[in-house]
Order: sequence, then structure tokens, then C-alpha cells
Amino acid sequence: PVWAHRAEILGAIAEHQVVIVEGETGCGKTTQVAQYIVEDAANSGTPCSVVCTQPRRISAISVAERVADERGERLGDSIGYSVRLDSKTSAATCLLFCTTGILLRRLEADSELEGTTHVVVDEVHERGVESDFLLLAMRDLCMRRHDLKVVLMSATMDKDLFGNYFGGAPGFTVPGRTFPVQDFFLEDALAATGHVFNTSAEWALGKGKGRGKGKGADEKEDIDAPKREDLSVLAVGSRYGKFDQRVRATLTGMDQDMVNFDLLVTLLQGDTLKNLDGGDGGGRPTGVLVFMSGAKEIETVQEMLWQTAEFRGQPARSWVLPLHGGLPMEDQKKVFKTPPAGVRKIVIATNVAETAITINDVGYVVDSCRMKEMRYDALRCMSSLEDTIVSRTNARQRRGRAGRVAPGLCVHAGLTRHRHDNIIDDHQPPEVQRTPLEQLVLRIHAAGLHLRDPSGKAAAICEKLIEPPNPANVAKAVEQLVHLGALLLDPHGRESLTVLGEHLARLPIEARLGKLVLYGTAFGPAATDAALTVAAALTSRNPFLAPLESRELAAKAKRKFADRTVVGAVGPSDHMAVLAAYQEWDSLFGHQKYEFCRENYLSFKTMQGMSELKRSILEALAEAGFVPPNLRARDVLWLGMQTGTDGVLRALMPEGSEGAEKCHPALVSALLCAALFPQVATALLPKGLPKKPNSGDGSNRPKLMVRDAETGEPVRVRMHPGSVSAQEATLCSPFLVYQELVSTTQLYVRDVTPVTPLAMALFGGSLTLGASPAHVGDEAELIVDGTIRLTLPAGLRESLLEVRRRLDALFAGWVGRRGGGHAGGRTQDPGGEELLR
Repeated sequence: PVWAHRAEILGAIAEHQVVIVEGETGCGKTTQVAQYIVEDAANSGTPCSVVCTQPRRISAISVAERVADERGERLGDSIGYSVRLDSKTSAATCLLFCTTGILLRRLEADSELEGTTHVVVDEVHERGVESDFLLLAMRDLCMRRHDLKVVLMSATMDKDLFGNYFGGAPGFTVPGRTFPVQDFFLEDALAATGHVFNTSAEWALGKGKGRGKGKGADEKEDIDAPKREDLSVLAVGSRYGKFDQRVRATLTGMDQDMVNFDLLVTLLQGDTLKNLDGGDGGGRPTGVLVFMSGAKEIETVQEMLWQTAEFRGQPARSWVLPLHGGLPMEDQKKVFKTPPAGVRKIVIATNVAETAITINDVGYVVDSCRMKEMRYDALRCMSSLEDTIVSRTNARQRRGRAGRVAPGLCVHAGLTRHRHDNIIDDHQPPEVQRTPLEQLVLRIHAAGLHLRDPSGKAAAICEKLIEPPNPANVAKAVEQLVHLGALLLDPHGRESLTVLGEHLARLPIEARLGKLVLYGTAFGPAATDAALTVAAALTSRNPFLAPLESRELAAKAKRKFADRTVVGAVGPSDHMAVLAAYQEWDSLFGHQKYEFCRENYLSFKTMQGMSELKRSILEALAEAGFVPPNLRARDVLWLGMQTGTDGVLRALMPEGSEGAEKCHPALVSALLCAALFPQVATALLPKGLPKKPNSGDGSNRPKLMVRDAETGEPVRVRMHPGSVSAQEATLCSPFLVYQELVSTTQLYVRDVTPVTPLAMALFGGSLTLGASPAHVGDEAELIVDGTIRLTLPAGLRESLLEVRRRLDALFAGWVGRRGGGHAGGRTQDPGGEELLR
């Protein structure tokens, strides 16, 4: 379809510096528009170099392959791609498909994008932090380079928002090839099913955990309050008068924030969906795609369907299929298989099925109209996974899944037509308004954008984003980076990167994990490899899977790996469990790796991704001089293929060495303390309770406390249920570092590792003297970061302070000698291992 608009689009690009193309899924914009630009330049003899960004590496590669195939060319000649760890380009490449991150890295090295004539930014509607930052960088560059052309593309977007941001850029809308989809809403579903509302169910007002009409709100921000419909008796009678009393009573009595599982299950039984449009089914496929907000909600629908007569027995039971990111790959692939004749396929999915996949035999969509959205409270350094109503864009994407191969039908079971059309948001809030901003601040400094503002502050640049974040959140990110040692503030508040900050900005991981890796390099090859593994794991999706029917076995497998790393004062650790599982997986060959993942409920794809990320970080470390030079990711991969490993530890070992022992768990724990501090939970065993096995009621478990990042007051938290230490009655140390503080039904610490008091003193925050002993033989006191008090024999205090001073000096020198482009070798520095000994 986009071919019909070719001349119009090329004319607009010639006349305007920025052009917006909104093209429905299937219209061909992703593969064709960039080709039109190249062909037009070739016909006119004009030099041309087009860069087209994609939000995901798989998209960049697959689109490049498709375009090269269409043109009958070899990939890597005139058509190429560049993603992290992989690229196929040549001197002849004039159309490059790459990820957003790759182009941002290029901008850091070449702020003018010399030689590039066109930048095409695809899928701008996704509004990730990188995508919004790229738009800011492009707008800034357009002001300096009037010859640069920019094309923004998406399937669904707010053309006015983007157009105004780029000074009135013109926009085009291109239709797609999808089939028509009939829409039905909550009121239609209630009427068609004859649903009898259960006033004592969780989804009735006042019965469940939702807020309904605003009652029972807790201290958290009520993000759905503006998106609720007035469902008072008067309003319902006026708006839904054509429906019978039963439907109106249900609308008045339901909680808008809860899913009516009874209604969903009724819709999925028998010919209910087919009967919505007259009973003939319109020749559409019989498969149903059900959208739920998360894995727990998927399991609820699955179990309720299995209790019905239709789906209780085989083969129907086997074709009620879950689909979410936590499933093994073989389970995910089941949704693409064809069921036996006469059996309906019911796929119950999260929003992973909104855009990423097409299931060809789906003719119906049933949408709960809920989604999980990550929110971040920067003042309290706390994430919360909020169950919220979808936006119109999400609802439109979901309904489109029913019309990919034939005319479809969609039931928006969680929304009335009025609420869908008039109340809910058109788009999700951009990621920059609901996630931590440390990486964005680092990126602004790495690109030197802050220097273009008189204030010299990242906050001034953030204000120029298309939809800016809360200034308080930016200030908190700056504060966190100063605490981490990545930023310095002068007396006027102007910001500058430290040498450590320069290195952290170059690593393809979050700043705290970057510090973990840099600390690891100071302690030898084994510590470097362990730090890389943990950092890769925390950057990736959790490799441990938890299938519904094997949850207990999966938990036992994870605990098995955690138990293998319990040594002395180091108890069960989530980070160490991943490390142990990965190290065993990495030691296996070929098909053994697949079998190991299957037997231990691990994601093979995630483990492979961790290997790739480790090699990518290692390459960046080699370029900066923290490890032996010239360690390219592809060379390390080749090295690993000889032994069946990821190649990292072998590449780090001196030539001719036999190998290295694994890093001691106590050192890994200490390195995690250095990176994650001040994210520390303190454990207190309730007084008067013996140290006995867990009683099951939680009464004898240690109480965990963290300090509120805003007030400094202690706050009670719990170990996340998925933690290997969640059921522990006693802990080996009173201190635990955690990766994330998360608010769901309760306040949880997630990804936890016990840290000994000695490691806290040596690797935690600033260490100062506490109260001096009054008498000879009394205990002395040291204070970590002004809040954590440690007692120790008075005779050890000065020795401990001296070791801490030397460790701080070691790391400062270790990083400092690699600043300013100087790449030192490891042999020039004293080893951290020797100092600890």
C-alpha cells in the first residue's frame, strides 16, 4: 500500500527537513520508504547514506535481510545492518539498518553524523528512553545541519505531538492490509452472555483489591483515577438505557479496576463468541487470543477453563495455552501449532502478543483491557509494577491481532464503549516518565549535550525532551550518580563526568552493574568473569523459569544452585544461584546445554543472551584497558567454540596458564556490596524466638528493614517470594544487598545477596569512627555511610580502617590510570586479591 504514496513521500522529504509517516501494520513502510530514498538519490545522481533505526536488534537484522533479498543483493554490500555484537557492512553500504542504541553510540563519537544524509527512525510510538533521547539529538542536529533529512515512522502515533516537536513537520497516513475487525464492548458481552453478576465476587465493588469508584485508595498514587467512568445509577441509566436491568445493575456494581474472570470464561465457552455477530462465524478461524495483564492472571483463566466441561478433558485441555516471557521457548512455540480438527485453540497471553507475533489461526480476540506497567518513584528509589487500564493504542494493537489473515472479531471485555472512546489515554506514558534516569543522564554527559546549555546540567537537556520527565526525578538521578562516583558537581552546581563516569557511560549496562564489573577487573580473571556473569544476568530476563504445572520443581532447581554457593558466612543468594547455574551450563557441550536447561527449568535463549552480553562488555573493557587489549567479541566467541564455553574466562587468562579457580562466593558478595550500596536491607530476628526451622506462619522469620530514600526512616519490607531466601527462618548475616525495591501487593526486595559485616566495612559506603571504647578490652564501633553501625574488637579498628583506605586507593588508581584514553595493562597495578589477603 505504501507504493501509492511513494511520490508524495519523496516530494515531502525533498521539501521539508523532517517528515512523519504513519502507516498501519502491513503497509510496507519499514521495508520500502528507506529504499525509495536510496533509489531516488541514485536516479538523480545525488550522494546518499541512509541510517534506519529499529528498537530491537532482531528487527534491524530481519528488515535488512528482507530488503537485500528484495533487491537481489548480498547482505553487507549496499544494504547492511549494525547491532550490538554483530554487523554486516562495507564501504559500499548506503542503507544501514541499526538499533537505536547503535546510532546513539555513533553520535557520541561523531556529533555531526558526517556523511549521513538521511535518518529514518522507525517505531517511534514505542517511546523508550533511547528513542526519545534520539529524537532530541536529531532535533538538535537538524538545527546545525540543515542538509540532514529525518523521517519518523510508526504504525500508531500522535502526529501532532511529533509534528509540533519538529516545528510543524508534515505527516502522511498510509492504510494497511489487515482485514476488518468487529468490535464489541463490556456492555455487549454482558448482554450476549446473559451474565449474572456475583455481588460477593472479587470484582464487585468493595470486595476485591481494586479502587472502583475511588474508595479504599492507599498511599500510592492512584494512576487510574482519571481513567474511570462515572457508573452511578443515574449515569448508567442515561448512557446504557437500551440494555436490560441486569446489564445496568452489573455496570453499577462492578469494580472497574478488577477483571471479571467469570465473564471471560463464559465468553470462551461454546459458540458464545460466534453468536455475537449472528452465529455463522463469518468464515473466520476459530482460534481465540485472550489478553491478560500478567502470568498470574493467565494461570487463573487457564485453571478456570480446565474446570469447565468443555476444556476438562483431552484434547481440548492441551489447547488452552499460556503465552508470556517467563515460559520455556518450547512452550511458547506451541501457540503456532495447529490443533486437531474440531478442537479450538485458546491462547492466553500478556502484551507480548500485541505486536511481536502473528498467530495465523486466530479469528477472535478477547481483551481484559488490563496491562502491567512499571512505574518508578525516584524519591524513594522504588519500582512498582502497576496493574492498569490499557491505552487506546494498546487496545487497537490487540484488536488488530484478530484481523491478520481474515475478518475478525474483538471483545473489549474490560471497557465500555464510552470509556474506550472518551476517557482512557490515547497512548501509554513515555518510558522516560516512569523509569530510573541514571542512564539517560550519563548518556547526555557522554554526548556532551549538557555543555550546550549555560547551566551545564543534564536537567536542562531533559526539559527539551518531547515529553519531559519530572525534574525531581532527574535531580534524584544526578544525586545517585554523584553517590556512585560517576558525576562531580562544582560550587555552581555544574555537572561533569568523573573518569569512572566516563567508563560507565561506555558500558552497555546500567551504571551500578558497570561499577560491579569494573571492581571485578581489579581482582583477577575469575572475579572479572563472575562479575560479568552476574551483570549480564541482571541486565537480561530472569533465566529461571516457573511453569504453572512445575512450579515447585522449578523452585527446587533454583535452590539447588543457590545451595552450592553457600560457604561459611555467605548464605543462599539469588545472584549466586544464577552464577552457579550459568557456570555449570557454560561447562557443557552442544546438546548437553539444551538438556541442562530443560532439566533445570532454565531459559536456553536467556543463557545464550547472557553469553553474548558478557563478550560485548568484555570488548568494551578491553578498549578501556581494564583487561588484556584487543579482545574482540567475535574472537572471544571463536575461542569459546573450541571448548564449548562462552570464551570469556579463557580470554582473560594469561597465555599458557592451565585455568583459574572459580571466584570465591565471599568475594562475589563483597563486589555486589560495592556496586549496590546503599541498597541494603537489615535483618532483625524477632526477640524471644528460637532459631528453629520455618514454622510456616512467618512468625519466626527475620524482619527486614530498609531506609526510606526520601525520609531516612526505617521501613518494613519482605523478601520477594521468588527469592531463594524467602522461606529462610534465619539468615547468615544481618545485612543483605538487593537489586531492586518493588511495590506490588506488598513492599519487596528482589534479587538479594547476604553480605558479611566485614564486606560491609570494606566495600560499603564511607567508613567513619564511631564511639571509642571506654575501657581496655571493650568493643569499638565503625559507622558505614553514617547509618549502619558495626562493632568489632578495639584492636582491629585501625587495621580495618587502613585496609579500607588502601582498597579505596587501589580502585581509584585502577580506574584513574585508564582515563583520558590511556589503556594500562593489569600487570602495572597491585591486585585486589593480594590486598585482601
